[in-house]
Amino acid sequence: MAFTPRFKEKIVKLDNLHSNLTPRLQEFPHLAKDHAALESLLATAHELESRQESVQGELRRINQQRTELEKQGRDLRSRLAAGLRSALGLDNAELAQFGFQPRQPVQRRFESKRDKAERLAREAAKAAAEVQAELALRAAREAKARAAVTTGSEPA
Repeated sequence: MAFTPRFKEKIVKLDNLHSNLTPRLQEFPHLAKDHAALESLLATAHELESRQESVQGELRRINQQRTELEKQGRDLRSRLAAGLRSALGLDNAELAQFGFQPRQPVQRRFESKRDKAERLAREAAKAAAEVQAELALRAAREAKARAAVTTGSEPA
């Protein structure tokens, strides 16, 4: 599959046609009008190509400036954030007004040894009660099954 030639390649082909036809225009006088139009077209094309190259250079400079501005913006934002956090405090709600998240206070709960022992005792008592309930349930099922066998009826 052939790709269409780029603009520059098309201009080169038209330039070649124009320069090769110029010395032989006397042989083909009926092509003089189109030859002149081609000359005008080529002048415009070369001007556009030149303008495009200068605009592309300008675009590269603009993109470089944008990148530099972005870097400076990040740096300034970081310094302003540090200054505001220093002045207002890290967890001050006013920071949100400037677009910065205040630090959320960390609530740590330290248990005293006595409180921890009481909590562990409650958890152990609960676990023991669950085990006792399971054993009682199992014993009740076994008793019911034994009763059904002795009376001759099926267990429910």
